[in-house]
Amino acid sequence: MINKIELTKKERDTIIAIGDYGKKDFPLRLVELSDILKVKPPTALNLVKRLQDKGCMNDEKGMIILTETGKRTYSELLENHRVIETLMVSFGIDAEKAC
Repeated sequence: MINKIELTKKERDTIIAIGDYGKKDFPLRLVELSDILKVKPPTALNLVKRLQDKGCMNDEKGMIILTETGKRTYSELLENHRVIETLMVSFGIDAEKAC
């Protein structure tokens, strides 16, 4: 559970995609998000709507941006990934495979 919000794997992937590829001055469009996630636009729209309901993102004039809650969640997801990656490397797993 991140930020006390339960997220599915696809929802986490969506937040990471928007955080990684969407920039403050140039947010993502739905079509771009669907390409990144390798899903059809209706599926991407469903994910965006679910994350809007959870307070993680907004759709402003067709541009998808993370809310403050979404930005915090994105940061926590990245931190969790780094911790797991570090742990895996400490157990002898190759750094490339740990990513």
